[in-house]
Amino acid sequence: MRKLYKITAMMMICFFIVHSAFADVKSVTVDGFCYLEGVGDHSGTKVLFTAVTPSAQTDSTYTNADGSYFAGLAEGIYTVHYSHDGYQPYTIPGELGIFVNTTLDDVTLSPGIVVEVSGPQSGVWSSGNLYQVIGNISVSSGETLVIEPGVTVKFMDYYSFIINGKLAAEGTVNDSIYFTSGLAVPEPGSWDGIHFINSSSVDNVICYSVIEFAVTGISFENSASMISHNRICRNSNNGIYCSTSAPNISYNDIIYNGSTEWDHSGINCTQGSSPIIDHNTIVNNFNVGIQVNNSSPLISNNLIGYSEDYSIWIRSSSMPTIISNTITYSWRGIFVDHSTPYIIMNQLYYNTIGIRLWGSSCELINNTICLNEEGVTCYIDATPSIINNVFNENITGLFFESEPSTLSYNSFWQNNSNATGDFTPPSFGEIVTVNLNGDPCDPYLNLFMDPLFIDPGNLDFHITEGSPCIDAGNPDPAYYDPDGTIADIGAFYYDQTILAPVIIDILAEPTEGVAPLFVQFSSEITGQVTTYNWSFGDGGTSTLPNP
Repeated sequence: MRKLYKITAMMMICFFIVHSAFADVKSVTVDGFCYLEGVGDHSGTKVLFTAVTPSAQTDSTYTNADGSYFAGLAEGIYTVHYSHDGYQPYTIPGELGIFVNTTLDDVTLSPGIVVEVSGPQSGVWSSGNLYQVIGNISVSSGETLVIEPGVTVKFMDYYSFIINGKLAAEGTVNDSIYFTSGLAVPEPGSWDGIHFINSSSVDNVICYSVIEFAVTGISFENSASMISHNRICRNSNNGIYCSTSAPNISYNDIIYNGSTEWDHSGINCTQGSSPIIDHNTIVNNFNVGIQVNNSSPLISNNLIGYSEDYSIWIRSSSMPTIISNTITYSWRGIFVDHSTPYIIMNQLYYNTIGIRLWGSSCELINNTICLNEEGVTCYIDATPSIINNVFNENITGLFFESEPSTLSYNSFWQNNSNATGDFTPPSFGEIVTVNLNGDPCDPYLNLFMDPLFIDPGNLDFHITEGSPCIDAGNPDPAYYDPDGTIADIGAFYYDQTILAPVIIDILAEPTEGVAPLFVQFSSEITGQVTTYNWSFGDGGTSTLPNP
């Protein structure tokens, strides 16, 4: 009998221990739908809930035929992963706090197999497959790797992708290629990046792809490639890095790259690089949009801005051409340090400093510089040529602690101060003469009149028909506008091309005779003619001037 009491007492003690151990565990339910693309039966997909916090408990469940699933979980934070043989797995990005009954968003898995890769690669990576990189991968010199649309490449740890041969990674508008981290919770710097090294193939291409969560998204060392229509984002150091290279970088979104380090950029050009950087959106990169170090890129038609420091930083004897860009919302729109850039036809607005020049000789021609705290500042022997620019509604248009080589044919309007500093040219701003249009000017033929923009309130700085900036720029033919007229002032010229009315008199010789009769038609035309289209009434036609 005592033995029975002892057993009963021990069972009660165990019950109280177990009860106290789980007394604080709170459970919730999770449900949702996971579908399989292209089939009617959606059963058999594993939904894995992996515990992140101590309160959570790893568990899993499977989908039913209609794709539905249900699980009871301990409250906590989880990662959620879906997998099914013959389909690409999917992990919900980030960590998910589950503390109440939760319905997750629908998920659809695409057909495809999982291929693990490492080491040298060549051949074709097939559309729809997931390639998991489990070691450093490379394309050797003389070899080619083709990556088809719809491929996802996941780097499962800190691995590199090195190209010494040829890479053709061409997605499409509707079916991108993804280069990303395979970690459940990816973050910038999770893998090393894509590196072209001594790869001079003109056929290298990455287009319609997403490159994210690397240290540097794409780097070039003595290499070339076409990089177009990509999204290059959330890389910890640089979106693109060029060293002694000349890739074509066009029509990309290069965003959210870099960190607090001073030399991290959306695009970083160094060591004599000369890339073409055209029609990109380069915004929200932490420190610098484009950095140019001892290089000479062509930077054209880009939107660059929303950076902590510089939209464009030019240093170390660089000679870039910067043309027709929009540069905005940065501490310094363009910072030029001991370099000689050619800066033409850009619009810079809402920057702390539009352009800062430090020990540099450069040309600032036909730019529109508006709504900045300071438009252009010159320090430490900076000697710019400032010609045909508009300075409008800046707190200070120009600040001189060094003497410009030229300050002429510019327009100043509604700046709190047009120019200040010890080296402001003498008699600047004193109205003493008129220009070729008969408008009042200072001795340097600078204007101080409303430029008459189309809609400055909505940042449309094109000039209207009556603007005093029309034909008020430097009259030297070297500065002529594309329409062949004297240069206008500002980034946008007013097109004065006029097509003359076409006046036509049709002649025929002979005008009568016995059939069949050969007739020569001709025309006397005043005005510009681009095409001829004759119709003779009997079905015959001609595009010749004199049929």
